[in-house]
Amino acid sequence: MFLDDWVAVERCWFLVMRGLIDRPIILPMQLSHPKPVNRCHVCGGTSYHHLVARNEHSELRSTPTLVCDGCGRSFPDVRTWRDGVPTMAQEQGA
Repeated sequence: MFLDDWVAVERCWFLVMRGLIDRPIILPMQLSHPKPVNRCHVCGGTSYHHLVARNEHSELRSTPTLVCDGCGRSFPDVRTWRDGVPTMAQEQGA
């Protein structure tokens, strides 16, 4: 939960304890800031595009390299964009 969500919960219980409402309000699990699963691990940006570069014939072509639309960093694949560079332990466990 984010700080704003905790403040909302505390205010709700304050109202119950003061007798201003008779029961607590049921709040959803993620109130105001749900985190998208598909997001940049660096900046939290939710979109990327393929880098466009010229090939050997001077034609503009899309490359496999991804560029985050939020921070502008380059990544070799979507997994690295989401999770970052895997550590040695993560690679051995996979």
